Amino acid sequence: MDARVKIDYRSSEDVELDAIAEYLVEEIDPVSTYILGPGSTVERIAERLGVKKALLGVDAVKGDGKLLGRDMNETALLGLVSKSSTKIIISPIGGQGFLFGRGNQQISPDIIRRVGVENITVVGSRSKIEAYIPAGF
Repeated sequence: MDARVKIDYRSSEDVELDAIAEYLVEEIDPVSTYILGPGSTVERIAERLGVKKALLGVDAVKGDGKLLGRDMNETALLGLVSKSSTKIIISPIGGQGFLFGRGNQQISPDIIRRVGVENITVVGSRSKIEAYIPAGF
């Protein structure tokens, strides 16, 4: 009997991001529209949905994995928000300290108001999220 141990050479952050993506995909509502913010964390979620995402752009997908648009502007996003239940999945962009306004201006205050803060999901590795939490919070 071979007693070799399988070694996973991926970083703990990679494993963590895979787990986040897997969890979110399990929780996705197939009839809702999802606005996907830029970045590699959100890109990993899109991959799990079977969608090719614009890494630096804002895309939209249906919860069933149908791509609704890549690298969309505010006008196109507003058109989607008014048609169905919409949610936003966003991640802090590395080193910038912002969730909205830097690198994703197309997710405007108007879109955020229409979607509602209760429909915004912030994702990121533990180290990334901790970097943005104020001391003593």
